[in-house]
Amino acid sequence: DTCGEYQVSTISQEDPDIQWGYTATRAHGMIIDYANGIFDGIKIENIESNYGSSWGMNIYKGSDIELTGEIIVNDIVAGSGLAMDEVSGLILPNYVPRGCSIEVGTDANVIWDDGMS
Repeated sequence: DTCGEYQVSTISQEDPDIQWGYTATRAHGMIIDYANGIFDGIKIENIESNYGSSWGMNIYKGSDIELTGEIIVNDIVAGSGLAMDEVSGLILPNYVPRGCSIEVGTDANVIWDDGMS
């Protein structure tokens, strides 16, 4: 049995956009949340979650940043401990794990060093 669907969960008064569907199985290389500044020359590698999603870098709301220099993100692995039949049986609030190198959330402003944003 599952607990059923829910709209927003919070843990310890943290931002619900970070805590959605919290299962303690997500893996993050770097989280940027409500930050301003320049991030230069980032290398993120070997981020793996056995049972959940994985991100190299998350840039969340309230952030106004510039990414400069070489940005390297390699080997982001999600759900490596799950068999395919386990994945296909997942229902909300459990979700199919996904791997993502860089995710830019809503209300985040990112300027890349090539002038694109």
